[in-house]
Amino acid sequence: MESVSDGVAARVREARKRRGWQLADLAQRCADRGYPALTENVIENIEHGRRRGGKRTRDITADELLVLAYALDVAPLYLVCGLDDDAEVPVTQQLTVSALELRNWIQGWGVLPGTDEEEYVMSLPVSMRGGYARNVDEALAVLDSTREELLARKELQERMRSIRESVMRGRSEG
Repeated sequence: MESVSDGVAARVREARKRRGWQLADLAQRCADRGYPALTENVIENIEHGRRRGGKRTRDITADELLVLAYALDVAPLYLVCGLDDDAEVPVTQQLTVSALELRNWIQGWGVLPGTDEEEYVMSLPVSMRGGYARNVDEALAVLDSTREELLARKELQERMRSIRESVMRGRSEG
């Protein structure tokens, strides 16, 4: 089974070649954008995967994924999922989903099989949560929990401000 790193590596190589760049060109672009650790040799290892027994021995890190996308002027989602919505992409050794499902999950638009939807929704920014309501009651529940979270956050901020003011008064009096 191809790994996520295998797919990313293939799309890095494809994007680099589409631009007519050599490995050194991409390495220089990474360095220019603040990540000199992605040298020509490292990028070659990423693209070819340093194989042992047919398996990749060097996966791509999240840092490298973001820098490569930035250096190649492509969306990180493209490197992870590609363009074919129907392509199968492994999430784990036990779970493979379509590129569209993976893309939606990464963007916060959908859950993967086995995901606790409530936990997932609560991990999203408040502005993205409403799209998960399947009916009016559910939408109201999402709004209520969001309102409670915002009120708790505001209360905490007010307490912190009060503590800061007390500390500052204590310093000026001392």
